[in-house]
Amino acid sequence: MKKMDCVRWAFHYGSWFPTQSEWIRATQCVQPEEKTRIARFVYKRDAKAAICGRLLLRKCVQEMLQIPFEDIEISRTEKGKPVLTNQLPESLANFSMNISHQGGYAVLAADKHRLIGTDVMKVEWARGEKTVQSFFQTMSRQFTTMEWSFIRQPSSDWEQLRRFYRLWCLKESYVKALGVGIGFELQKINFLIRTSELNTEFVVRDTQVMVNGILETDWIFEETMLDDCHCVAVAIRTRNKEQTDNLEIDKTSKFKHLTLHDLVWTVEPIFEPDLENWKLFDSKNENQFVQHNS
Repeated sequence: MKKMDCVRWAFHYGSWFPTQSEWIRATQCVQPEEKTRIARFVYKRDAKAAICGRLLLRKCVQEMLQIPFEDIEISRTEKGKPVLTNQLPESLANFSMNISHQGGYAVLAADKHRLIGTDVMKVEWARGEKTVQSFFQTMSRQFTTMEWSFIRQPSSDWEQLRRFYRLWCLKESYVKALGVGIGFELQKINFLIRTSELNTEFVVRDTQVMVNGILETDWIFEETMLDDCHCVAVAIRTRNKEQTDNLEIDKTSKFKHLTLHDLVWTVEPIFEPDLENWKLFDSKNENQFVQHNS
């Protein structure tokens, strides 16, 4: 594929504890309504996740579409999916981008010509659950009988959790690409897993999806691990066999891990510094469970 026809980016906001200058700079680079929304988060971790997602989107639009940073306008659909509101030429009518943030990562996937959705999940023990099996019981309606069989194949709880979150990523990436939100009945979707395990070295593309019992042949799913405990999936809707074949050529494409420098110091800020916004952010706890002293 041509350079910048598609991107896969990840940023580890979980290890970012902003200094005053870093946070002020970041807030200078997002739209005012987003800055206001981000300021309402109770915990720093959520605010960081949200602002990193917006910065990824803006950087993506600037680099892929060559729109000046200060002219980029991103809004949301009724279901919350980010959409670019700038007028684009007909050749870019199918441009699609999507973000996700969970655990410690914010990720972005974008494509100039294909519908796309992405999701990232941290493989972890569910808070408040005594056992993995009780957690699975709570989530029983989210997966099909075939999917639960795949999840429960390994003998260890940890390996079962890895498979659970992998399938959750796949389902979320699919419904996010469609833009239908969490109201979609997930039991209608059945994923057929061909490669049983994921790792950080390879991108798996042989998973298929059935919807209401019918195999959907116009979807490709990219899956990989960002690290030992974060899985990520990208759902890509193709329109013809040529697009599918072209997508299969690039076997080495993986998420590029960006730095803070990539996000905020390579672009020109579009607003004046806001010290009060920093003071509000700095007064908050890191998250509900752990406080980080900035």
